[in-house]
Amino acid sequence: MSAPNVRTVRTGTAAPVPTIDPSDTPAQAASKLVAALGATHELAEAIRIKENFNAKLKELEYEQKTGQLVDFETAQAVFFETFRAQRDAWLNWPIRIGPLLAADLGLEADKVTEALTAHVHKQISSLGEPEANFSERED
Repeated sequence: MSAPNVRTVRTGTAAPVPTIDPSDTPAQAASKLVAALGATHELAEAIRIKENFNAKLKELEYEQKTGQLVDFETAQAVFFETFRAQRDAWLNWPIRIGPLLAADLGLEADKVTEALTAHVHKQISSLGEPEANFSERED
């Protein structure tokens, strides 16, 4: 019985069976069998690739543990919360500064606060929803 959402596709062609000559050495016969199964590297090269891959994984683990590398979802949440706090601070700014500015200029506090609020809302709306483009970043 197959797992849900998994589909088996049969191509109708079986993997080619290599022709092994009686004069082939065991190493030659093994190479033919491995090549027939789709392996494209000799054992030494495959081990080198595997070790390089494992070294890269260890490097990533090290960078994660030392805080040099963070999970994308975590970074996204931190940025979201930071920019929300900045937006909220700007939305509250006219209420804090409006009466002080009005007193300095000898104007009505309500009108100054209302004007500042309109301009802050217009500025925030013009910023919209920025999209991060990491592909143009220089290393």
